[in-house]
Amino acid sequence: MNYEPYPDVEIVIVDHSLPLADVEDFAAEYSVTTAASVKLNLSWGGPAAGGIGWGGPEIAVLIVIGELLRRGTSEAYNLTRAFIVDVYDKIKTRNAARWYIDGAMALAVDSEDKLTTLLFCFPEGLSKSELESRIKLVEQHQEKLLESWAEAGRGTIRLCWRDESDAWVECQPAPEDKVPF
Repeated sequence: MNYEPYPDVEIVIVDHSLPLADVEDFAAEYSVTTAASVKLNLSWGGPAAGGIGWGGPEIAVLIVIGELLRRGTSEAYNLTRAFIVDVYDKIKTRNAARWYIDGAMALAVDSEDKLTTLLFCFPEGLSKSELESRIKLVEQHQEKLLESWAEAGRGTIRLCWRDESDAWVECQPAPEDKVPF
């Protein structure tokens, strides 16, 4: 496999409730450490676009595009992993956030041809040890899952961990009467 040594990381913040200073500090450190770039993608969308009642700036979704999980150097990956752990509890969400991405945060992994993306969705309210455990589950299962979904020719798949089945499964879409847009 011919991967670039230092993949870019894209951070998507929806509705701006995560302090940008946290992300900017990480972006500066990441760039200096690895000679790769961190792209900040700020957008107003998801449930908050539905207007009053959806929480406005109280809703945030952070997505770290996690090519580092598969391709990056351990130095770059460790830096990104530490950032994820550090900012997770700073993301302000309300229940509506789950209808946008099924949680407060997702780690995304692309297939080599970029035609399939897995979003490993993290729910709100995990403790630090639960968050660490969830990240380990992504690390353990991503390659096998990516192979199977990419073979099926799927595009973007949102995956949620189910304790009862001890597996990553495709997240259920919002009920039709709850879709905010």
